[in-house]
Amino acid sequence: LDYTRVHLIEHNKESNNFFFRGNMPANDTMFQYDLLIEYLKKRTIEANLTFPESYFLVDLALDNPSDGTPWKNEVAFWKDASHNTLGQLVNWPLLGNVLPPNKISADELKKQATPDGDVWKVDQIPSRIEQLHKWIKTKEDIPHIYYTHCMAGCDRTGELIASYRTRFQIEQVPHQNITGVYNLDCQECGRCPNFYSTTAIEWYCYTYQFQFEANIGDCMGFAKCKAFGDCTATQPDN
Repeated sequence: LDYTRVHLIEHNKESNNFFFRGNMPANDTMFQYDLLIEYLKKRTIEANLTFPESYFLVDLALDNPSDGTPWKNEVAFWKDASHNTLGQLVNWPLLGNVLPPNKISADELKKQATPDGDVWKVDQIPSRIEQLHKWIKTKEDIPHIYYTHCMAGCDRTGELIASYRTRFQIEQVPHQNITGVYNLDCQECGRCPNFYSTTAIEWYCYTYQFQFEANIGDCMGFAKCKAFGDCTATQPDN
């Protein structure tokens, strides 16, 4: 669990729910619940907010069984009935995308870059972020703390966070465009999302622009990637 990759994404004043991003909160030995809560409290204080005394943690994991022992320990922690009052595990496995949007025709792009397009059959990003936003706004008996992560907290997490910010926080990011969204993603992790996750962000950029008829910048111009490798961010236009 890396404190530099744990960040507060949103606090809803009406519900008093919090939304954080980070990396895997489990290691080869255990799920680091106490350390995770300590880090979340620190980030809350840094934002000049008050972490609730009573809360329910929603561990929104983007992992899958291929993530090995840490993932097994995470699942085991939440299967333990003695932890039921602490929170719950929600598993939304993500894979990213291997086909950049500029590799298909304009007509096919408009067909695929829709919330129910085939490109989202696995990752389901459009519906997932709508559900997440609804949860964050919903007032519960006690505040809910949403913590989303993958292994590194950069790739799959970056895909979800960039898409969420594009949909719900575009006016709050630098330069209010997709390049600002992606740069912030890279800064918070310490590196940019990989090819697969960056490609998924490109797809969501088009999905957003087609769905809401809003221009948020060049959906293929915010990153440069090596095929199936690392990516770097371009600088936002001033």
